[in-house]
Amino acid sequence: MLVDSRIKSILNLPTLKHESAKDMRYFLDCLNKNLRSLKVLDFEKDKLSNVLFLNIILEKLDRKSCKQYELTLKDNEVPDFDEFLNWLERRNQILNSINSNAVVKLNQEKPK
Repeated sequence: MLVDSRIKSILNLPTLKHESAKDMRYFLDCLNKNLRSLKVLDFEKDKLSNVLFLNIILEKLDRKSCKQYELTLKDNEVPDFDEFLNWLERRNQILNSINSNAVVKLNQEKPK
């Protein structure tokens, strides 16, 4: 069944071992593709699925990203999954920016 396949694809997303813009971009692209497929199949997210998906995805994040996200939460707040996805996109942009800046600095420091 196609729905099962999409759910399994989400469950089988790779675990991010370290902060990496490239790995997170791949992760987010796969996640979003499967979430869109579920929506097209008329399986909308609800409160329960949001919490389940959020916990599944958090388990797959690198430690630093997970910690950074947890610092954004308020006590006893049930996080919103769409806000979490937006946070992941911003996190990826930050990691990408940091990586780009590091490459520029390395290139500037090379002797000519």
